[in-house]
Amino acid sequence: MTSLAGLYDWLVAGKAASGAEERGDTPDYRLRALPREDILLFVKDIDNDHVVAVRDKSDWMASLTMVVMVLVTSLVLISLLLPGGYALVASRRIDTLRQQREQLINDLRILRVEEAKLLSPSHVSEWAGDQFVAPTPRTVVHAAPLAGTTVASLERR
Repeated sequence: MTSLAGLYDWLVAGKAASGAEERGDTPDYRLRALPREDILLFVKDIDNDHVVAVRDKSDWMASLTMVVMVLVTSLVLISLLLPGGYALVASRRIDTLRQQREQLINDLRILRVEEAKLLSPSHVSEWAGDQFVAPTPRTVVHAAPLAGTTVASLERR
């Protein structure tokens, strides 16, 4: 289509081809003869309605044996892998419980520190406000220990 003639041929190609067929100068695109092309095949329909299949018991037993062996092998494989899988799950659970225990111990320590801060004598005056009066040394009563008992001893543990 580099020229006007090419464009014209492209636009009216259908008309030019039909005109060429009428003139008889169409090119012959038929294939040449292939070797042994003249061989014909005859296909006959076969009726197998009355044919009975013969069952081979040895083949059936081989299939049954294979099925049983696959089942036994899979059960053995599962029984070998089951303890390892259970140990893996249990170790994960133990690790989770250990982390939870450490978290709870840390929370307990924090609560004990907060309790100690709240129960310290310096906070008693904050709680009581003006109503708290610190006892003087003369008002404190020391109780004597009972006879024959020791209150504290470093020797006896």
